[in-house]
Amino acid sequence: MKKEALTIPTKPMDEKDILPLCGMKPPAFFLQIDWMTLACMRKPLIKLSFDKKSAEDWLLYDQIEILAEKMDVDFCDAAHWGLRRALGVQFESVRRMNKGRAPWNDDVRYICRIFALQLCNSRRFKNAYQASNLDNVIAELLVTDEELLLEAKSGNTLAI
Repeated sequence: MKKEALTIPTKPMDEKDILPLCGMKPPAFFLQIDWMTLACMRKPLIKLSFDKKSAEDWLLYDQIEILAEKMDVDFCDAAHWGLRRALGVQFESVRRMNKGRAPWNDDVRYICRIFALQLCNSRRFKNAYQASNLDNVIAELLVTDEELLLEAKSGNTLAI
């Protein structure tokens, strides 16, 4: 029996809701990806290791990596953009949750941890594959564009 081919979840593109990536409009394919559904394909499980033979393990990672290559941006920037697309209007409230100003919603924390896992895998972090360590990486993905611009100016550092 053959395994069913994995498909990337999509949703209709809203022309009013085009989030730029590093000041550029991403290709339509990436605007149509349902990033939240893609991140939640294994929910409630968080598989902390990637099996080289498992297409499912790499599906979200591959989309982020392809987006980064097509847009000529860093993997972290592409992951940040994908997470913002997944969270949508919840992005600011999730930032408050991460800073301890609001209690975490378990569904949202799961999505953030999945994206943090992708970032850990891209950097080949050792010892990052524990939920508590993933939570430390989430802050990097929740930085705003304004904070990134401020950090880019000489002499400024970003306190996460």
